[in-house]
Amino acid sequence: MRTTSALSYKDLRGYLDAADRLGELRHVHGADWDLELGAITEVAARAANPKVVLFDNVTGYPKGFRVVTNPVCSAATTALAFGLDPKLSGLDIIR
Repeated sequence: MRTTSALSYKDLRGYLDAADRLGELRHVHGADWDLELGAITEVAARAANPKVVLFDNVTGYPKGFRVVTNPVCSAATTALAFGLDPKLSGLDIIR
């Protein structure tokens, strides 16, 4: 099953928008690149419902430099990345 047109995308920004519409994106503003990005990424990946994490306004970097982590951490975001229906179960994604 392919994704619906409302969730299709052409680039990373489009993927992030689609993940956000699914409720699968967490925005983090002002994290420190040296002390917090890795820790937040690990905690988010191990959560019961892991999310894609978009770091913005990273301390020590110019405005506009962003970092994305955990882009395929859940069944929904994995399906989205492969152009499949994000409502599929993990086993259905593999099939």
